[in-house]
Amino acid sequence: MPDPSSSRIADLERAPLDPDAAERVYRAYADDVLRYLLRHASPDEAADALAATFEDILDRRARFRRTAHTSPRAWIIAVARRRLIDMRRSQFRERAALGRLSGSRLLEPDDYAALNERIDAMRLAPALEAAIAELTPTESEMFLLVVSDELSPSEAAKVLGTSAVAGRNRLSRARRHLRAYLDSGPAATSADAEVLP
Repeated sequence: MPDPSSSRIADLERAPLDPDAAERVYRAYADDVLRYLLRHASPDEAADALAATFEDILDRRARFRRTAHTSPRAWIIAVARRRLIDMRRSQFRERAALGRLSGSRLLEPDDYAALNERIDAMRLAPALEAAIAELTPTESEMFLLVVSDELSPSEAAKVLGTSAVAGRNRLSRARRHLRAYLDSGPAATSADAEVLP
């Protein structure tokens, strides 16, 4: 029986030239990539970033290299993350240029309602959510990549562009904080914070 990960790697390598392989890659990973993007962007931005991610893969702008530590899924999520960052930079430059032209500061579009609806649909227990909110952004992202996106700590570290050791340290700190928060509860945590200097 062939190894499914080997066939997915082969499909990923053939995708730019083989429409059937490209379709198999899209079907295998689109849901994972979209779930990741919806945690970080509005539904419209996520849809654009999803399309751009697979466009990069099919146009050979991004190349998958076989390594022992990178799965196709982790690599595609890393491509999606870079695409979303590029989109945000481009939007920032456009807003800044428009602001300079109009002579007034532009407000951000209010698309948080749609994103909050999506988050509410996937909401974790309130205590866990509050504990995650207290993590640093990198600890939170590391924890969510491992728990929600089911990446290994090494793969999640690669997505974040850091070493495996730094990734494991962030994950360990996040888990310790969450465990302590859930053991003591939010009331005890805030009371402790008032006592500390």
